Amino acid sequence: KEFPQTFKGWADRVHPDDLEATSGLIRNFLGSESESYVAEFRFRTKQGAWMWIKGIGQIVERGDDGTPLRLIGTHTDITERKKFEEALRRNLEEKNILLSEIHHRVKNNMAVICSLLALQSDFAHGKINPETILQDLQTRIMSMAWVHELVYESNDFTRIPSGKLIDRVTGYLRNHYKPDDKEILVKIRSGDLFLDMNRSVPLTLFVNEVLTNAFKHAFCDRKQGTIEVTLEKREKGITFSVKDDGVGVPDLERLNRPDSFGYTIIHGLVSQLRGKLAFSTPPEGGLQVEAWFPGETIRDMAAAGPHSGEESENEA
Repeated sequence: KEFPQTFKGWADRVHPDDLEATSGLIRNFLGSESESYVAEFRFRTKQGAWMWIKGIGQIVERGDDGTPLRLIGTHTDITERKKFEEALRRNLEEKNILLSEIHHRVKNNMAVICSLLALQSDFAHGKINPETILQDLQTRIMSMAWVHELVYESNDFTRIPSGKLIDRVTGYLRNHYKPDDKEILVKIRSGDLFLDMNRSVPLTLFVNEVLTNAFKHAFCDRKQGTIEVTLEKREKGITFSVKDDGVGVPDLERLNRPDSFGYTIIHGLVSQLRGKLAFSTPPEGGLQVEAWFPGETIRDMAAAGPHSGEESENEA
């Protein structure tokens, strides 16, 4: 017989980690007045593999003194159900970890917003229109919000596609500062680069500040222009560049001694990411802001996102 009709024959095929608990349940059952029992345990097949079993037993004959004499039962394969339950358990654990991480990041983001407000107050001194301050703060908060939206979409706070993130921030700023009387073409080019949440928020704020300056100041006396946004791997790191063909800045050195709130933030964020910042005037005129960040700042993943190697153009 493949399966000896004895308790020992059954016990020899129960998984060692389940044997004590399952045997104890059966012993307690036999010593009670209950007529049936239910147990779930791993059981070895004749091929030597382990399968999950739901065992149901019932006493069908007792002696005059109530001692069980005959027991029958069934074994049902519940392996697939157990696999599903395990996958569900792991998924719940991952969700709890993600929720905890997002809670932590939201607290950090609130601290960032408070710091921005405090720094803004140091620069304002009644010289800046309160409405302008609120509009700029709105774009900074929305840029941070895009990070959380992409985390929600991917359920992975270690793989935020930089191309998609930059595309959304750029699109939002383009619509927010859209001039009614100008035609501004925005070109975006990015590669197979992913961020985690620790780095995505400061990089997104950096992108927001540079693009805001371009939208607000680069084409103040022109009807049309172009902004090129590039993110690419270079020199054991990545380079982020925003180039416009606008009016330019006469004194580039002044940008390295920032006296404005926006450029103070730009310098601070590049420093936070251990990067290097450079300003230059392209041959066609305008301004190019280029920041280089070391390789550990941006994780280069094998899987390419939908913006991998693509170039998109949007017109405001």
